[in-house]
Amino acid sequence: AVRPGATLEEPAPAPPPVKEPEPEPVPEPVPEKVPEPEPVPEPEPAKEEPVKEEPPKPDEVEEPAQAAEEEKVDAEAEKKESEDADRLSKLKAISESKQNLQKPKFADQYTLLVFDGGETQLAEVSIKLIQKWDAVRGMIEEKVNKGKIYGLKYVDPKENTKSIYIRNQEEWQACLDVLQSEADRELEVDITPPPVKPFKLELKADEKKAEKKKIKYPNLYDHEVSFDISTESQILTFKENAITVPANEKGPITLRFVPVAEAKEEIIFVKLTEKETGIEHTVRVTAAWS
Repeated sequence: AVRPGATLEEPAPAPPPVKEPEPEPVPEPVPEKVPEPEPVPEPEPAKEEPVKEEPPKPDEVEEPAQAAEEEKVDAEAEKKESEDADRLSKLKAISESKQNLQKPKFADQYTLLVFDGGETQLAEVSIKLIQKWDAVRGMIEEKVNKGKIYGLKYVDPKENTKSIYIRNQEEWQACLDVLQSEADRELEVDITPPPVKPFKLELKADEKKAEKKKIKYPNLYDHEVSFDISTESQILTFKENAITVPANEKGPITLRFVPVAEAKEEIIFVKLTEKETGIEHTVRVTAAWS
């Protein structure tokens, strides 16, 4: 009950309900991003670098202009060959005129009449077609008794214009073909030294610069041969003082000329001596400075 005069107190308002804090949203886990592998570049094909050739040493340089050529025409040698051919032809005519005095030959017997390069007959050598050149040369050396020989020369009666050399089996076989065509089965031959090998060289006159030229000398034997090289010239030396040349090939010789200031022409002889036999070969160099 409420007393009279008493003030009715309003009941205290109820406290507001405590609002529970909303839970913070849990972020969804972000999937870890795996980095994509970087593309591996394909290796570029290796570039082929040009092979660098080492420059030749100064002594070995052989420019086209520096390679010497053998003289195409040697008037002196041609004249000598013509004279030899004429002489051998005359000797053949004399021999044929005496056929009735010759002794009869066996069916497989042939004869070489060996001369000294003149009118003197040195030997008469009977041969058979099956004999090789080395054996025939040995027979001639034994008969003549003048040491080792370089070769022989003869004339083909069908031509009568030039003499032909025999220094190896191939050249001997060609001689046998001629010999078999001879009615009297005889052939006049000369013992011959090596022919002079001529070269013509064009050089530049320069008081400070030396000149080099390369020539090639042939070995016409069927075996290897070694040469000693020499000269009496005061203006020429060699890179090689000796060379060995295989059978039927050519050996290089480098010629070194001292500087020459003025234009001139000079003939120089170079000697190549076979080490085994002592046979001497000759190169004639016509050097022209301009």
